[in-house]
Parts: sequence; structure tokens; C-alpha cells
Amino acid sequence: MPSPHAVPPSEHSRSREMAAAGAFVFVATLLVFGRAIAFDFLYWDDDLNVTNNPHIRHLTLENLRWMFSDFSYSLRYQPLSWLAWTLDAELFGIDPAAFHAMNVLLHAVCGVLLLFALDRLAREILGMNASRATLIVVVVATLLWTLHPMRVEVVAWVTGRKYIDVALLLLMAFLVDPGLPTAHESWSARFRRRIAVVIFGASLMTYPIGLDWPLIVVIVDYARFRRESDAAFPWRTCLTTRSPLFILSSLFAVWNLSGRFL
Repeated sequence: MPSPHAVPPSEHSRSREMAAAGAFVFVATLLVFGRAIAFDFLYWDDDLNVTNNPHIRHLTLENLRWMFSDFSYSLRYQPLSWLAWTLDAELFGIDPAAFHAMNVLLHAVCGVLLLFALDRLAREILGMNASRATLIVVVVATLLWTLHPMRVEVVAWVTGRKYIDVALLLLMAFLVDPGLPTAHESWSARFRRRIAVVIFGASLMTYPIGLDWPLIVVIVDYARFRRESDAAFPWRTCLTTRSPLFILSSLFAVWNLSGRFL
């Protein structure tokens, strides 16, 4: 952990260092996973979702209607995943290199967003200075996640695209969200919080694996508040502010369960 007496760099210098760190994470991810572009489709859901799926070949009104109404094909509600694969097919055809390249590229973008998310957590919750030592800790943590062997499945598997997209959207939601409201909150902060809810909804429409995201947001709110104050945590304000997230999560949980079992 960096020394508490470390002198933080200027805001301009910090921005340059973060940009350089983001570029490093992005390039390192491409170098490690870039070989996946030469891989073929797998006969493990890739055939079901992409190669043998007639609904993603072209972006038509009929196919859009199917994407946003079907449960039976994959037993889950994932219209934005179907849409993403359809756009790839429209742009590049059913070419495995193109589909793999999108996975690799988006995973590299996730790595950059994670870098900024961890930097924010390190400063707001752990109380670490915006120093170069903090940046090194954040970069190492980011690379541990981004380049870990467990990431191979979702990156090198075309069907894993939906998991990457969900991670991308949730990281975006976290970075956009300003936290709990303050006494003199600006309109832009309120707008950003609403945008974060919309992005979370988009993640649920991509693949319903982020249903527990509202709980994570509340935990972060609590930890951030505890870092800044010894007063009693405003549970009512927190739960009221985060209620749209819980409502969306509950609706999509019921929606997916009813579509699968009823």
C-alpha cells in the first residue's frame, strides 16, 4: 500500500498516467488473447446461437420481433445478445475471425473500464492517494482479472460474448453512477444516476447474470459512506435511491423464470 505521505501528482499528470495505464492494459489484453482470432466456431452453443441460427443472419423487423419476444430458443431472455450477433453478421458475415475479434476487442475495453473502476474504489473506499504507487496497485489488480486463465472461456468462445457485454455494461454503470445523493446535488448527478439505471437494464436484456448488481451497489454505497462519515448510514435514502435497480432486477428475474418454466 502506498505511503500515506505520498504526494499525489497534479490532476493533469494523473490523467496522463491513467491514459497510459489504460493503453497498456488494452494492448496487453490484445497481445494475450489476440491469437483467438484464428480460432473456429465451437460445436458447443456456437452452432445454436450463431452458425445455425437463422434469426441473426439479417437485421429485419421479423428477426427483431423474434429477438425481443423469444424465450424458447435459449431458455433465457437475451434480446441484446441476439442483436449484437446480428450486427456482427450483417457487417462481417458468419466469419469466425470477426466474431472472435469482437470478443477480444470488447474484453480489452472491459480491462480499461475496470482499471478506472478500481482506481475509483481505491480512492473513495480504501482512501488511497492518487499517487503513482496507487496506480501500480490498480494496474496489477486489473491485469490479474483481465489476463487470468479463467477469462479464456468467455473471450475465446464466441458464445461468451454475452458475458463480456454484461461486464462491459455493468462497469459502465458503475463509472457513470455518482453515488448516493447529497444535499446540494446537481442535475447532472441525478441524470447520471438515471443513465446508470438504464445501462443496468441493458445488461439484464443482454444476459440475466447481473441480477445481484443492486446488492453490490448498496455495499459500495455503504463502504463509501463509512469512509467519509461516522454518522448512521442513511438506509432509507440508500434503498429509495437504489429502488429502480431492485425493481428492474426483480422484474427480470420473474420474467426469465416465467419464460423458462411456464
